[in-house]
Amino acid sequence: MFGPLFNTRGVKLMFVVEGEGSMEMAVASSKPDSGSSEKGSTRTPSFERISARLFPGTVIVNPAGHPYVNVAERRSLKLLCFHINARNNEKVPLAGKNNVFMNFDRIAEDIAFGGSRKDVEQVFGSNSDNELFFKGPREERRAVE
Repeated sequence: MFGPLFNTRGVKLMFVVEGEGSMEMAVASSKPDSGSSEKGSTRTPSFERISARLFPGTVIVNPAGHPYVNVAERRSLKLLCFHINARNNEKVPLAGKNNVFMNFDRIAEDIAFGGSRKDVEQVFGSNSDNELFFKGPREERRAVE
């Protein structure tokens, strides 16, 4: 599994060369609050999960700021990738050793999560030595069984 992560500036284009898998991406959407009139409606930010099967010939466009993950299934998943607007782009990992949540100071962490540092580390996998590649969902289940 590659990710989860997002790019700060670069739009990532991915072309599936070989193999099969799946991808998921979070897409921001703001919907009017229910029960409010359309004229004075407020918008609440929310996210929708976009998922797709990957097979040879599939093209994926990942806009900047959209978290995503790619998961190989059955056989190796080989992707040809490049970035547009990559100058000053940063890859921001959301899991693993150097994930963005581990860089929060104590006050920001308390506001964002309201839990203990141990809980945050357990959820976001700071104990993992991996940077961007992780066991996929199926491998994780096999390890537990």
